[in-house]
Amino acid sequence: MAEVQIQVVPFNGEGHIYRWEGLVPGDTAKELVLNDAQVELTVHVYGTFGGATIEIHGSVARGVFTAVHDAFGNLLNAITAVSIRPIGPVITAIKPLITGGVASDIDVDLYVVRKVR
Repeated sequence: MAEVQIQVVPFNGEGHIYRWEGLVPGDTAKELVLNDAQVELTVHVYGTFGGATIEIHGSVARGVFTAVHDAFGNLLNAITAVSIRPIGPVITAIKPLITGGVASDIDVDLYVVRKVR
């Protein structure tokens, strides 16, 4: 299918939303490289799932991705409905992966804000 690019949406003056829009099974999402490890990440998945599953994959070694955990220790490898989750581990790159089903339009927003020190 298609490689889905990342849209950047300024948000509230404090962070950015990085959006992968219109994912369908077979698409490949472009990875987002995080240049600052001192950020908080929250992912919002929404759209028409049609039995599809979204996985959130992260990496600390570019090109080697695996499903990441949310801040509560839950693996983000089986999102099948609208969901908002904080992401737990420090990662240097992130991307969604869509599998199965007949989804017609799933969007994944990643809210990135600098951690308060």
